[in-house]
Amino acid sequence: MRLWRRAWRVDLGSLRIEGDSQTPSLDLNFNITKDVKRTPNSLELNIYNLSENHRQQIESADPLRVVVRAGYMTADSALFFGDVHVANSQRDRKRRRRIRKKHQKDQAVSSFEGPDIVTRIEAQDGGRGYSSMEIQKSYAANTALITVLRDLIAAMGIGEGNLATAGVPTTIYTEGTTVTGRAWRELDRLVRSAGLRWSVQDGALQLLRDQTPLRQTAIVLSPETGLIGSPAVDADGTIRL
Repeated sequence: MRLWRRAWRVDLGSLRIEGDSQTPSLDLNFNITKDVKRTPNSLELNIYNLSENHRQQIESADPLRVVVRAGYMTADSALFFGDVHVANSQRDRKRRRRIRKKHQKDQAVSSFEGPDIVTRIEAQDGGRGYSSMEIQKSYAANTALITVLRDLIAAMGIGEGNLATAGVPTTIYTEGTTVTGRAWRELDRLVRSAGLRWSVQDGALQLLRDQTPLRQTAIVLSPETGLIGSPAVDADGTIRL
């Protein structure tokens, strides 16, 4: 079927790597972990045999954004959008030394694996907003909660996402308020006080009320859209298909 003609695309800054089931491409593989918790979604990406110029381009760029898309030749989806923090590495067949900056969890590293050179990339969705973005701001009397939230979102360097439609309470700080410190901690404090949960999805804020799903169209999975076999439910309630 036409939907089984798989395709993929990875954008690393200005570098684009793409291919499909019918066109030769660089080998790559990736693992993406996503949930609706406030901890960042993560990406592990391996790209094989990039040119030396492209490896240097990736390893020297800071900041560096990565976008991973995959699906079918007729339609694909953005699976991950996030920040890569690049670290230089010593390429050696016997050992590899990773150089990390303070508080830096994400990096791009190239190394020899037999005859191949693999560039390993670890990234986080909104990672910079968690690690280093701070805010110190005071607000006058009669400031609305949503105004403070918008400033915190801007300080984290992420998009507003569904802020306008998530049902944020119309709270007014009649005597003013102050936010100071890590922007994500202040955002967490205010969002929780409003009875909401938050996470960062594809570089933008996502707000949810407990037990309430996003108002989005579901993806239909059936034999007509490429489903193989039947779904199964694990003992912990996870659906696998």
